[in-house]
Amino acid sequence: MKLKTFEVPKNILDSFGIKEKPALLPGGQGDNYKAGNIVLKRVENIAEYEWIAETLNGIKQISFRVPHYLKSTDGNWVENGWIAYELVKGEHEKSNWEEKFKLCGKFHDALKDLPCPDFISKRNNPWTIADRAT
Repeated sequence: MKLKTFEVPKNILDSFGIKEKPALLPGGQGDNYKAGNIVLKRVENIAEYEWIAETLNGIKQISFRVPHYLKSTDGNWVENGWIAYELVKGEHEKSNWEEKFKLCGKFHDALKDLPCPDFISKRNNPWTIADRAT
């Protein structure tokens, strides 16, 4: 089954100040593009991605890395269903699980005192259904 892909509209590129031509990234749902060192992604739940952008831009990164999200020229995290963030370079390694678990713990420590946002209980997609089941 081929995933539906979307072209990044010019007004979205302009709203995030992106001059490079976007290229579709492999994997995912066919909605992630790389333009220079910026990733553009289509999003459905605006409240969720506004929370993610605000939260990840505000946490202290200790031994882990998260992307820095960009605001549009209008000061929004999400513009017409698109969000932009800086590319975090790296490679996934299939080994070293102990280190990965330690980094997950440090990431959890950075977020554990935040209140659970309202949108969490309202999400309804295959990933959130699987999360609730586990």
